[in-house]
Amino acid sequence: MPKLALLQTEKELLRTLVENCYIGDHQALEENLPKFFPRHLRGLAKDAAASLKRRGFLLTKHKHYGVHVSINPQKIPEVKEFLKG
Repeated sequence: MPKLALLQTEKELLRTLVENCYIGDHQALEENLPKFFPRHLRGLAKDAAASLKRRGFLLTKHKHYGVHVSINPQKIPEVKEFLKG
């Protein structure tokens, strides 16, 4: 998997989450994140979400019907810087 493609997918995923205000308590179901992308990029979107969770940009909340994710509100300045660069 090319790093550039993963980086672009991470930025697009974060941009989508910011536009839809999935920050803090407003969460998206993790299994729905790849649905923001075309079918041929959905595997890459799963990898991008995992990478963003490792960096601390995404928070997870486990519920009885699935895992929800949202942008870490304490990392908003870093997210904005990541999206610019």
